[in-house]
Amino acid sequence: DQAAFNSHLSSKPVVEMFDWINSANIYSRPAEFYSLDSSPDLVSIRPELATTKDPYVVVRHTNFQDRKVDQGLSALEKVVSAAKNESGTLLCGVYTDPAAPKRLFTIDACESKEYWSNTHVKSEAYVESEKVTKTVGNVTELSFLKMMGGF
Repeated sequence: DQAAFNSHLSSKPVVEMFDWINSANIYSRPAEFYSLDSSPDLVSIRPELATTKDPYVVVRHTNFQDRKVDQGLSALEKVVSAAKNESGTLLCGVYTDPAAPKRLFTIDACESKEYWSNTHVKSEAYVESEKVTKTVGNVTELSFLKMMGGF
């Protein structure tokens, strides 16, 4: 709930993180912050994510053409469903951006870059979602996160 989120934001590690973010020139461009929504049907998460020291994390956001975001969402829902059977895919989630209804985010966390490259993105559902995205998406941007005192 909101009180728990507010408590999280005021915790010492989070305050220190934002102090660091605001005090250093750590970005190649200004930081962007999003408040994203999802539903349980659009997220697959394995408990191993909590104990994996350095998962390979990929954040993708795509802006879709007018009235085409539902096609993208449908294709990505199949990726989440397929990821439930991928032992090395620790998180696969699809998130909407209430501030930009034509934009969808995905977050994938895999046990390694090799697993992401050789298994997750080669799944039939992922390949099909890429075809849909290329057809009805306008712009897709991938961000590859790495552990450096946090992601």
